[in-house]
Amino acid sequence: MQNYFPTTVRLVQIIWILARFFIVPLLLPKRNLESTPIRLRKGLELLGGAWVKMGQALALRFDLLPAEYCTELLRLLDEAKPFPYATVREIVRIELGGYPEQIFFSFDVKPVASASIAQVHKALAFDGRQLAVKIQRPLVRQQFASDYRIMRTLSYVVDLFSPSRARTSRAFIDEFQQWTSEELDFRKEARNGHRMWLFSKNDPIHVDAKVIWEYSTERILTTQFMNGIRLLDLIKAIHSADQIFLNDFARRGYDRLKIARRISWNFFNQLFRDEFFHADLHPGNIFVLPGNVIGYVDFGIAAQLSTNFKSSIQDYVRYLIEGKIEEAVAELVRWLNPSGPTKLDQFQYDLMLLLEQYRFGTSGEVDQDSSLKLTSDLLIKNMSLMRRHRLVPTRELSLYFKAVLTADAVVYEIEPGYKLFTDVRKFFAAAQWDDFSYILSRDNVVLFLGSSVYRATQLVTTIKRAQGTGRFFEVWLETLQTRLAVRGFAAIAFGFVAFALYDAFGAVGGAAYLISGGLFVCVVTLLALMWRSGRELSAVHPHSTLPEVPNEPD
Repeated sequence: MQNYFPTTVRLVQIIWILARFFIVPLLLPKRNLESTPIRLRKGLELLGGAWVKMGQALALRFDLLPAEYCTELLRLLDEAKPFPYATVREIVRIELGGYPEQIFFSFDVKPVASASIAQVHKALAFDGRQLAVKIQRPLVRQQFASDYRIMRTLSYVVDLFSPSRARTSRAFIDEFQQWTSEELDFRKEARNGHRMWLFSKNDPIHVDAKVIWEYSTERILTTQFMNGIRLLDLIKAIHSADQIFLNDFARRGYDRLKIARRISWNFFNQLFRDEFFHADLHPGNIFVLPGNVIGYVDFGIAAQLSTNFKSSIQDYVRYLIEGKIEEAVAELVRWLNPSGPTKLDQFQYDLMLLLEQYRFGTSGEVDQDSSLKLTSDLLIKNMSLMRRHRLVPTRELSLYFKAVLTADAVVYEIEPGYKLFTDVRKFFAAAQWDDFSYILSRDNVVLFLGSSVYRATQLVTTIKRAQGTGRFFEVWLETLQTRLAVRGFAAIAFGFVAFALYDAFGAVGGAAYLISGGLFVCVVTLLALMWRSGRELSAVHPHSTLPEVPNEPD
């Protein structure tokens, strides 16, 4: 039998928060009254638990809430009062089989961070490794279960009075419960963290905290400790104009512009290359390490993008940069679903007007710096337009919007003059150059040539066995083999030159046709030469140059 007492207690807390922030303020003079979005944010922060997580999720759902609410909810902070160290010791004993002082060489009593789901303690392993031990709060699962029940009940009421009678709120709560439940299982977070660490382990500007499996369970997650400056502390110093902190920060060789650019670059790598990205990039989860290297922790919310979606959203960004608005709209519409009666043609028209305004401005000419505008303001208006037309983004598109908005907000806080998509052209060029360099790497070239030589040798041997041992044909085959090798090297060289020219002119725009055209000419030339060689082969008369092959005996 379910125990509804915790739910009742939680409901009383919610009613008290509602009275404090939404009923009592109505009795105060309006000049002293904070806006409703601000009061909602403060109320959610006081409730903590699943309500903070829900607020963070709603911050990206411009299809459910007005823009001013979403913008304010983006500022939600997940901070909570630490739970007692005695409780920490007992959880460690249950999960790891011994008290902290037995499992670790040293273990700090005071946590370095405390949030609604867990708190983090610094520890030192017996082998000298510095560790961050994340310990789940007691009874947090029961509290989240109570919050889920209340949220689901409220969603029924909201959908009941929805003009379209669509079950948008219930669908949101169901999806929210699914991914927050996964976040409560630290084994899932450990798998996410390990996967991200594998992607970034050879990256000189990106470090993900390595998971220490022997000290990790369902309720405890242990990773390497990040010895750096928490980005949240840097942003607080910027807001408070703490010149002592900022001067010391600069004196130690840290560069705010370089940090902003590297956060953007790492974000693009995760999104467009790895197809697996950190979906909770708030400043508390990012560290600045020596050399302006960026470190990441807390992998509870990570997202996997399908190859199809990644390719589509990459085309969407590229079309926007190139000024191909109609194609960009077509790509985005692929990932929208109607939540009620809607006119898709009208939405597409409105979206085209919105994108044209950002891409071309009022001059009607392509603005080469318009990629700077492909950030928060455009996305917010984009999602507000979806809400007005009763269109709901797919989960992947919602995750993409959330990641872009969060990353752009972080970058803006560090260096307001820099925008998330400033370097997107350079990134796409570098990414394609990396792919080309990988293809032409020594190992791949040796493998390709070795395979080609082996196949050519096998082909020659097979034909020799079938046609006899005529000297003319043998020499001709060896010559053909040499020709094919030379033409293969020529094709590789041509492709290299074509790509070098393409990279010099940029990854997008008119130069995009240079590489495709150059490679096409390579293919056509190679096919023509192969066809000519085939003609030469067919022109050889076997009876004039090769001995007769005797018939098999009866």
